[in-house]
Amino acid sequence: MPTLRVALLIEQDGVEVVNLVRRLSVDEVSAFEYEEANDGNTTAFSAPPTADLDTLSFVLLRTDRAVTLRLNDGTADATTRPTLPLGAGGFVLIVDTSIGAPAGSAGANNVRVNNNSGATAVVRGLAGGT
Repeated sequence: MPTLRVALLIEQDGVEVVNLVRRLSVDEVSAFEYEEANDGNTTAFSAPPTADLDTLSFVLLRTDRAVTLRLNDGTADATTRPTLPLGAGGFVLIVDTSIGAPAGSAGANNVRVNNNSGATAVVRGLAGGT
């Protein structure tokens, strides 16, 4: 069983304000890097290559272009799911969670990405879970 160690240090003007260390054991870990084509709209979401993980306990996703994320995106009306805009060079880190695909949906719907930035986005990340 792989164990992930996450260390997060945030400083303000050289002074430490947050110092967190978290260890998390997961069944599987999936590292990925892929190109997300610009789709020219705000409604077409696609899955990063984490589909083999039915439930995510850990997600790190970073991108070089502005993209929009959606979590648990497998309902009949997925447009009702909240979205998370992520700026160019930004990242999102979710630790010690349980992001499962909705009932009757595949793991590919845990996290989905929309790229409407006008150019291809390089998306990198690491996901862990079951």
